[in-house]
Amino acid sequence: MAGSFWTRVALTTYEKLLLALVVALAVAALTVLSDRLKSVWSTAQDKLFDDRIKAYSELLQDADDAVSEVALTYGVRYSSSDPASFEDWRSIIGAEREKSCKLYPDSCKGSGSSGGSIPNGLEIVSSLEKLQEARKMYRLLIPNHLDTYVSNFMLAVARANDVEVAFVTNLRIQKPTEKPSVNSTIDLPEGRESWKNILSTYRALSDELRTTLGLDLTAAKPVAIGK
Repeated sequence: MAGSFWTRVALTTYEKLLLALVVALAVAALTVLSDRLKSVWSTAQDKLFDDRIKAYSELLQDADDAVSEVALTYGVRYSSSDPASFEDWRSIIGAEREKSCKLYPDSCKGSGSSGGSIPNGLEIVSSLEKLQEARKMYRLLIPNHLDTYVSNFMLAVARANDVEVAFVTNLRIQKPTEKPSVNSTIDLPEGRESWKNILSTYRALSDELRTTLGLDLTAAKPVAIGK
């Protein structure tokens, strides 16, 4: 009887240990499977998000191009004070490139609108094109209010290019024996005003980016030149 009792105890204990082991293995397998499923789901969600961003970005870009075509056909001019105007950046940057290419024709021979090395004399225009490409790429991720700061900065850069083009043009029409009235663009009243506008719009954009990202606004900022 005693042997039979201890045999039953041993079998019961063995069964419980076996059951515990089976449960532990099942839980481990389910955990691994769950982690795999989470990883697969997360990857699928990321890919779906990326695909949607790409599709929606292309859709929005095509819509922008359509609006640009109408704006160009109608001869719409951009004005910050006119709510019915349209910022046609393809036209704006194209006009800036054309102005600079007239001054530096050799730099424009065979050069595209972006990519590769920056041609001499078209650095400002190239920086505008680079900004616009980034703006287009991340269009759906940039809130409208932040896009306004980007736009204001780009308009300031375009204005700076206009001032530089006028400065170089005036230098070229002066007689070789004449002493230049100013030595650099920053010496012109409009040059100083343009530079102040660049700094102002840049700092506004920088502060807005830092605020959006929750960063410290007291971080180092560019030092003003020619105050």
